[in-house]
Amino acid sequence: MAGGNLRASEVQAKVRQYELFIEGTLKRDLARCINAQDKVQQLHNDYSALRQSILTLQKQHEAERAAAIAANNAAASISPMHTMVNLGSEFYMRAVVPDPTRVFVDVGLGFHVELALQEALEWIAAKLPSLEAKVQTHRDQAAMVQSKIKVVYEGISELMQLQQPQKPQRQVF
Repeated sequence: MAGGNLRASEVQAKVRQYELFIEGTLKRDLARCINAQDKVQQLHNDYSALRQSILTLQKQHEAERAAAIAANNAAASISPMHTMVNLGSEFYMRAVVPDPTRVFVDVGLGFHVELALQEALEWIAAKLPSLEAKVQTHRDQAAMVQSKIKVVYEGISELMQLQQPQKPQRQVF
């Protein structure tokens, strides 16, 4: 019987080792994958929102131009845009954009480029598919880590079943 207790303690040690591996390594990796996915998804959402804002600005600019043409005012100037800017923590301040036909776009690494509205739309159209691919890559990595966690839990379950005494099988003729 002493050998049986030793085997049970070995199984318990292995189970504990696998549980520590899941908690210490795999779940940490899963959290990293999910955080990276969330960051890229947020960036994707920000560029999509910028795209919608630019489309709205373009429609507004076209409407103003059409009104100027209808009023026979061919030399109509660009009217400034009044807006509210979020400074952080939902604290807003009034702002005036003197030329709403150009925007500054964050192109990464802390660089902002001034682009015409159409140029910005083209840049965003090129950027969004790469962000979608990154989101999918992080999603696939998270699924891979989740499957590893599942496999290790199944291994723990099998180890626990080995620890339980086997019932003698009865032969039936």
